[in-house]
Amino acid sequence: MSLLKARRGRDAAKELLSDGFDPNITKQENKFATELANANTYELVAKEFHAIKSDGWSEGPSTKWLRMNELYLLPVIGHLPINSIKAPQLLSALKKVESKGILSTARRMAEGRAFLKSAQ
Repeated sequence: MSLLKARRGRDAAKELLSDGFDPNITKQENKFATELANANTYELVAKEFHAIKSDGWSEGPSTKWLRMNELYLLPVIGHLPINSIKAPQLLSALKKVESKGILSTARRMAEGRAFLKSAQ
């Protein structure tokens, strides 16, 4: 760590103290929030969503939903924290499906974007 970076950290800690916050607790809270956000990837949330909802679906649509995600979305956005996914990233995945000529799948996946909103 450079001296300049250490001084900036010290100044930030002093500012937190002057505002009535414990810098160590603030650092721990920020670390926990970051770890939680990174643990909630699209892949984990999608699989959990499928496990919960698939009981109410018939076998065909349940399998198809999971397979569409595995083939087209997980390779593109599966590793991303769910709250960091933006429309252009999702659109990029949908355009790849559309370019293959699988328009009905692209449409179904676009309609499933409500899942993304509910998961955030």
